[in-house]
Amino acid sequence: MLYESRQSEISDQRTRINSAEARGLEQGLEQRIEQGIEQGIVRKSIEAANNLLKLGFSEDIIVSSIGLPIEKVRELKKLI
Repeated sequence: MLYESRQSEISDQRTRINSAEARGLEQGLEQRIEQGIEQGIVRKSIEAANNLLKLGFSEDIIVSSIGLPIEKVRELKKLI
C-alpha cells in the first residue's frame, strides 16, 4: 500500500512537471511570435519611410503617416 501511494505521488509529480513544461513552451512560442510580428512591422515601417524619403516627402509627413520617431526618420534620411 505504501509502495502504491509512493508510485501514485511520483506519477502526479511527473504530470505536474509535464503540464508546466507544456505551458512554458506555449508561452515562449507566443512571445516569440509576438516579437517576430513587431519586428516585421518595424521593418516594413522603415522600408516605407525609406521609399517616401526617396520620393522627396518631408520628415513631418513621414512621421505623421508611418508613426516612426522623427529621430529614426532623420537617421534614415542621412543614409540616403
